[in-house]
Amino acid sequence: IIKSEMLEIKKKFKDPRRTEVIESVEKFKLDSAATALSKGAQTVYVSLSASGHIKSMTPSMVSGASKIWTDKSRLSEAHLSFAKTSTSKEVLVFTNKGNAFKVDVNGLPVSKWKEKGIEFNKLVSGVKTDEVPVAIIENPTEESDKKLLFFTKQGMIKKTALNELNRV
Repeated sequence: IIKSEMLEIKKKFKDPRRTEVIESVEKFKLDSAATALSKGAQTVYVSLSASGHIKSMTPSMVSGASKIWTDKSRLSEAHLSFAKTSTSKEVLVFTNKGNAFKVDVNGLPVSKWKEKGIEFNKLVSGVKTDEVPVAIIENPTEESDKKLLFFTKQGMIKKTALNELNRV
């Protein structure tokens, strides 16, 4: 009786599956471009502070900020690296151990100049405890013939095509 009722319900409400089954939570990634487009892509500055925090700031926050260093200034106000980008894009964060991590700009908290932002190790999984971010650049979406030069403390130099980093 139950089987016949279930088949009857199946025929009555027949509809193709609307959800997607994924293998694990780690493989799930929200499409940042779709999320940003629903809000409207905005121009932002992504900043890496000397304290290792990452934040995004609107152009008005950057231009209106007092960038004068005083005795009351903190390391979160000293910015090591800036990247002008859009909320629909990703940035590449390079660490002192030679690793590169993709970070979705739309997922970064919007902060003011003097606010801390978010710690790098809380933002990205798989970061070692002694690993700190040292540089940040916009991840190119189209093919680019630009190259990056990496220098080590031991004097080694490596030249890498920027489009190779899309596989990170």
